[in-house]
Amino acid sequence: MAPSDPAMSEPWDRRPLLVVALVLFAAAATVAWAAVGPTPPAARPDGATVLPTTDDGVLDLAGSGSNLPSMRLLARRFSDATGIPVRVHASIGSSGGLAALRARVVDAALVSRPLRPNERAEGFEAIPYALTPVVVAVHRTVPLRSLDAAALADLIAGRVTTWPDGTPVVFVQREPGDSSFEILAKAHPEVAEADARARRAHLHPVAVHDADVWPILGEMPGAIAIVAEGDLRHHPDVRPVTFEGKRPTVAAVVTGRYPYRKSLALVLPPDAPEALRRLAAFVTSDEARTLLREAGYAPPLPTPPAP
Repeated sequence: MAPSDPAMSEPWDRRPLLVVALVLFAAAATVAWAAVGPTPPAARPDGATVLPTTDDGVLDLAGSGSNLPSMRLLARRFSDATGIPVRVHASIGSSGGLAALRARVVDAALVSRPLRPNERAEGFEAIPYALTPVVVAVHRTVPLRSLDAAALADLIAGRVTTWPDGTPVVFVQREPGDSSFEILAKAHPEVAEADARARRAHLHPVAVHDADVWPILGEMPGAIAIVAEGDLRHHPDVRPVTFEGKRPTVAAVVTGRYPYRKSLALVLPPDAPEALRRLAAFVTSDEARTLLREAGYAPPLPTPPAP
């Protein structure tokens, strides 16, 4: 039976559970799943499924937390227009979503990083549908409006431990390979070096998935993290800061003035069914781009021609 709001996970007692194991990529980390729905589908990194999914006629999507607000918005509109139900699960990361797709426990993956060569070789097809700025965000009480890469590195490495008002700095570190952090780290090697140093010294709390960031960033005075800007609209106690003299606006992303951005994509299997192809067509439609623009997302970059 299709959920009444198909774009959101239903409560525990209102739909079949997709119960599979998620093997974490960081051994010391723990994950707290959203209380509003069941444990998202996932698979071991090698692609082996613990239990098969339930074939209930619903399109199941899972992957990067950065994609969730935008895809839930699009899924609702798509389901309303077509009657095809879509379930968007809580975050399991881009790689987790692809592992789940490989194991056939979801119909499509949500990713916020480029596909790797081995993933493309499997026949996966990435459909970019939006861009979102990657921002340095702080709890609303932090007395900070802008900073540069050197200052961010000092905060991460523990060389600066309090804000000007004396509040302790709480940097929310991400798991290795997090796509938002990697975008800043690749542009600023000092940030990458500081993160590696802090990780060796266990200086900061580590959030494995996007959903794990917000209980700290949104509720703890002094907190700071690197996140996708599209998530901020759901967290009024968090705000972005100007980074390297550039404000993280959608207009600045479109023109390239703000270079820290990542692409959000829907990934299809080689044998995607017609219903999934219809969803892929919708998320790149003019209607979808209007919805996304109103929600604060930029259109995807043009796809380069095939060689």
